[in-house]
Amino acid sequence: MEAIDKAGVFSDDAPDKVNIFVKVLELDPPAGGITMVTPARARYTVVSRRTGKILFEKDIYTEGTVPPGYAFSGLVRLKESLNRSVQANIAQFLQSLSAVKL
Repeated sequence: MEAIDKAGVFSDDAPDKVNIFVKVLELDPPAGGITMVTPARARYTVVSRRTGKILFEKDIYTEGTVPPGYAFSGLVRLKESLNRSVQANIAQFLQSLSAVKL
């Protein structure tokens, strides 16, 4: 919600309201390693509340990569790779959405 609000893609006083649905299709953190790479794939669907019509739908794939110099602890690198992957996925969705006329 915070990322959507900051992006300013939607207006609270708009006459047409929408719902955003996100289905996580893949989030596969590595079991271990020096460089942590976490792939994430999600399907974003924007649906009109009034009509139920799908206005926008897109699958987005991203990877979050954390190099060994980020932290000594593998658990810290693993969590950061998850965060980076999900944040990049949301950012790519918002970029795609802002380029489309709904």
